[in-house]
Amino acid sequence: MSVNGSTKEKTNTNNKYDPQFLSMFNSAFNPALDALGQVSNDPYSGTLGVGLDPLQTQASGMAQANAGVGQAQLGQAGGIASGVAGYRPNQVQAGQLAGMDYSQYMNPYLDEVLGSTMGAIDRQRQMALVGNSQAAGPGAWGGSRHGVADSLTNEAALREASSAANNIYAQGFGQAQQAGQFDINALMQGQLANQSAGLQGAGLNLNAANSIAGFGQQANQMGANDASLIGQFGNVAQQTSQNAANMAYQEFLRQQGLPYQQAAAYGQLAGTVPQLVDSKSTTKTTSQPGLAQILQMGGQVAGMFMGAPGMGGGGGMGGSVPSDARLKRDVEHVLTDAKGRNWYEYRYVWQDDDEPKQRGVMAQEILSTDPQAVSVGDNGYLQVNYGALN
Repeated sequence: MSVNGSTKEKTNTNNKYDPQFLSMFNSAFNPALDALGQVSNDPYSGTLGVGLDPLQTQASGMAQANAGVGQAQLGQAGGIASGVAGYRPNQVQAGQLAGMDYSQYMNPYLDEVLGSTMGAIDRQRQMALVGNSQAAGPGAWGGSRHGVADSLTNEAALREASSAANNIYAQGFGQAQQAGQFDINALMQGQLANQSAGLQGAGLNLNAANSIAGFGQQANQMGANDASLIGQFGNVAQQTSQNAANMAYQEFLRQQGLPYQQAAAYGQLAGTVPQLVDSKSTTKTTSQPGLAQILQMGGQVAGMFMGAPGMGGGGGMGGSVPSDARLKRDVEHVLTDAKGRNWYEYRYVWQDDDEPKQRGVMAQEILSTDPQAVSVGDNGYLQVNYGALN
């Protein structure tokens, strides 16, 4: 950007100021220069990022160590559960009386009882036969009737013996059948008891597997909870330290900007005085650029750098742009205008080397000529309102 003009009217003005107002001006302007003399260019040496708190590091180590805790218990529980899944209970077979060998259940004294009973019947038979003989002796019966009586006695004895034998064998068979049925029932109860015991054992194993898996999960969860709790304390400690670091940095910025704020306040005060009591001027044409062109150029510069990143463009006085000498590099003097203001070409510190240079004034110098055009941005750097240059 350049300012071109073939002619320019240059006005030399001789002004007389009221001494009282001039004294007031100096009393405001000189402290402004003194305030600017207190500006420090030292970089911030404090800590901006505090890093991880030791508790956060400890929590991270605990979380890593807790990875895999409980896996052994889960594996053991899985093995037990797999065994339970393959369990098959004993099959219960119902016994039957049909086809059972009852001889093993027959009373071993049955033959003795039968023999004793048969002996008693036979003795009764023989006694009856003797009675028949005695009756036939005195002639009570005829010969043929004696034979009939013996035959009837033998028949009765045989029937009694047969009936007794049947009863004895029936009782023995019944007892044997009951004993066999008892064994069948006992065997059935034993099989059912074994089946129930097997099922209960499988259930106990499954409960044990669940308990072991639960222990593993609880151990893992407890470790995770401990790591999380310590991590939370670490987060609070880190945030507290970070807040302290941020406050220290903000205080540094405030101290850095304080001289500029004081200078701006004195500069604005100086802008209200002095008052002219007499003014004379003469005009001549020169080849230097006109003031209007320079101010137009300043407006273009302001438009270009309003909102420059991180420089608070647009802040402070309306139309102000960053013009602090600390923000400029590759500075070259171009001209001095009729007000005695120096104009320079430069690049801002954030521009690349291949970007075109800008043209403007230095805010620190403008404090001496047009303090009303200088203000302090939110970032603590001086800025110039080119539209306010007289």
